[in-house]
Amino acid sequence: MLSEELVDKEEEESDARVSEVDHLIPIMYAYAHAMAEGLVSHQREHLTDEEQEGIPSQAWHATQKVFTQVAMNSLLGTVSQLVDMGMLTVPRRKK
Repeated sequence: MLSEELVDKEEEESDARVSEVDHLIPIMYAYAHAMAEGLVSHQREHLTDEEQEGIPSQAWHATQKVFTQVAMNSLLGTVSQLVDMGMLTVPRRKK
């Protein structure tokens, strides 16, 4: 188990990494949403009408929501890590 001090330090470092790219969150979210929408559409296209009958629309919506969160977290984590490692340069937001 991690000490509370170590957890706090990691949270602070993570917040600092994200603060360097937080102005990109709207575009990252748009990409994440588009990816999730495409994935759900792909899944639906590969089911027969009979198979789709058993799946309520709320389930498709919930699946898309989860995929959006996964994609968003992956994009944000990856971009912030690359910036932190100096492998990606992101212009700072205009002040």
